[in-house]
Amino acid sequence: KGRWTSAMLFAAVPTLSRTAVALTSAPRLRLRILYWDLFLLRAVGQMQLEGTIQTMLSDVLPEDQQPRARGLLSALKFLGIVLGSDIGGRMSTKYGPVAPYAVSSFVSTLSLGLFATLLPETHKPGEGTNPPKVGAASEVSKRSGALRTVFRDPEALLLVSALALQEASQLPQVNEVAAAFAREQLGFGPLGIGRFIAGFGVASFLGGIGSGRLVDFVGPDRHVSACHAALAAAFLCWGSARGPLGMAMVLPPLVISAGKDVVLQGRFLARSSKLGLGRGEASGAAKVLISAVRIAIPMILAKLYTSATVGPKRLRLSP
Repeated sequence: KGRWTSAMLFAAVPTLSRTAVALTSAPRLRLRILYWDLFLLRAVGQMQLEGTIQTMLSDVLPEDQQPRARGLLSALKFLGIVLGSDIGGRMSTKYGPVAPYAVSSFVSTLSLGLFATLLPETHKPGEGTNPPKVGAASEVSKRSGALRTVFRDPEALLLVSALALQEASQLPQVNEVAAAFAREQLGFGPLGIGRFIAGFGVASFLGGIGSGRLVDFVGPDRHVSACHAALAAAFLCWGSARGPLGMAMVLPPLVISAGKDVVLQGRFLARSSKLGLGRGEASGAAKVLISAVRIAIPMILAKLYTSATVGPKRLRLSP
């Protein structure tokens, strides 16, 4: 079992669930399948597939070439979000709410076929693509699991914590609060919110494409600092916006910050290898912490926003 097998599994499960939604005519059964689809997309779907592809990049590329490849991967993901949102909205309006799932099923099946024929295996057990586990690092990894090994090392813990905390700036995690802010504070309707989300996706796409060049220009250390400074500026503009122009000012710093994780990902995997962990083990350990933060962030943001708008006595957290 190698990385190719894992990637195929993570791509196949959501494909099957989307196909089931598209083919089911009973409304109640379709709703239940939709719940399972949302669960499978997160449990054994998109997040795990992204992690596997990131690990495969580390298998075949030297560390100095990884930021550019990770940036391109991120850019293509956001391009898919922009195009998918537009196509899905048009299909839903014209043909009904099931139509986007039919399109998604077709595209996912096509992607699965391309994976099966074009995606190479980058690591097989026993090939030894990771450095041999020697010395104290080997003993630590033998005595404890990957997660404990990461948590016991200050540098690895700092890197994975930074990657996890970046989830607070991802659009899916802030989308509900962002939409409420735009609607209640700025008077945006669905069209205005949709335009901003599209702009968010385009900014992230452009930033992902240019992230590798930005790393080359300013260096890896300064790149991480520059991205986080730009991200802080974007959210400062977001919080102080009073109209469409203010929301538009959010987008330029988002372009710079889009590739904020491309250096950290490579450094975390490199550090984990020095600790005696395989890339797959390290990626899995990171996803545990990132998943926990990804679950907590929307609830925390909803609590903060609700508390700020209605007051602590009337605080209610919607599911």
